[in-house]
This record gives sequence, structure tokens and C-alpha cells, in this order.
Amino acid sequence: MNYFILPLVPSGEGHFKFDLGNTSVELVIRFNYTIKAWSLDILDSNSNLLIAGLLMFPGFDLLTWYSDMQVLVGGLLVVEQTPGNYQLPEQLGSTVQLLWFPVGTPVVFP
Repeated sequence: MNYFILPLVPSGEGHFKFDLGNTSVELVIRFNYTIKAWSLDILDSNSNLLIAGLLMFPGFDLLTWYSDMQVLVGGLLVVEQTPGNYQLPEQLGSTVQLLWFPVGTPVVFP
């Protein structure tokens, strides 16, 4: 398997700590009801904010614009089983998943 499904709970708002590769991070996930989208903050192991307000739209690597910062070596990808589900607050962690994959790993989904 070339990716890791981050175990978020349905209606996944909250703080989640993960070891991804050689890096420990904390992800803070919130749903913005005004724009109907999830946002993500990434903190280091000391709770220092690294990236704030990253919108979680499906279909592309969320960390593409931050690769030079080497915040998290790898990528984050939002995958949804039913198109449009990422806009529903109760779907994150059930039909909408957040995946991490190591740098240089091709991730292909049908």
C-alpha cells in the first residue's frame, strides 16, 4: 500500500495527532459552514502552527504549494466516494477520507 488513510471520526472536527513518515504532526480540522468546506491547520509536535486554513478540496495534493517548506515530507489528498460529499460536515471520516502518501509515491485512484 502506497498511502495511509488518516483515521478521522465521522463529523471529524477536532485535533488529531499522527506520525507521518519521520514527522509527528497535529492536524486541526474544522468545518466552515459559510463556504461549506473543511479547513485544516497543521502543527508540529510542539503545537507550533506551520500551515493555517488550508482548504480541503478533493482531487489534488493539499501540500503542493508547501513542498519547499518541507513541513511534511509527502502529500495529503482528500478522496470522496460520492462527488460533493466533501461539502457535508458529517461525511469527513466516513465517505470522505484524508490520505497521506510519502513523497515520490504515485497515488492513483479510479
